[in-house]
Amino acid sequence: MAVDPGVTGVILAGGESRRFGSDKAWAELHGRPLLQWVANALAAVCREVIIVHARGQRLPNVRVEVPVRLVADEVEGQGPLAGLFSAFAHATTEYCIVSPVDVPLLRPALVRLLAQQIAGHDVAVPIVRGFREPLLAAYRTVSCERRFRESFAAGNRRVGAAYEGLDVLELPESLLRTVDPDLRSFRNANEPGVLEDLYRLLCESAQGNRDTSHAAECGGESG
Repeated sequence: MAVDPGVTGVILAGGESRRFGSDKAWAELHGRPLLQWVANALAAVCREVIIVHARGQRLPNVRVEVPVRLVADEVEGQGPLAGLFSAFAHATTEYCIVSPVDVPLLRPALVRLLAQQIAGHDVAVPIVRGFREPLLAAYRTVSCERRFRESFAAGNRRVGAAYEGLDVLELPESLLRTVDPDLRSFRNANEPGVLEDLYRLLCESAQGNRDTSHAAECGGESG
């Protein structure tokens, strides 16, 4: 059940996946598509989920307890900035929590933190290893859609550069680690071989009692 009526979850699923070699949305971790893993984490906090995809792209069916809508990129092959304003144009809430499709270990607690921190700001962006993570961040829907469209029209394709003029709150690692101690939410499946490492991390976390959100996937009980 959604805990914040003002938040939409957005999954960026339309990337070309060149390094991965196939559509990441369909890649499976423990028998479940990456798209489903990310949707589960967002749906635990958000009241709706929007999946942004390339035109003509097939996606696996996603089953969560909140409404799910598919939105095609308005502009093909121009990177995530276009995907973001495409999603924002369809969101029904004041804020959006954005995630890439290739972070299956995304913690609902991190999604909830982003939802809490964005209040009163245009952007709440995590800082991990000294760098911004604009594709796993929170955005004020209306102001960011307008600014991102302007930036795109001016020839910019970088999300971070589109922040100019917006009220940006940076979230330090020390804060992120209060809900995600090993920052596993930011572990991307950039290559097929990484999936095995992510599953090992998933099970080690559950068995070590540091996290129970995925314990059932590794033979334990979920909390």
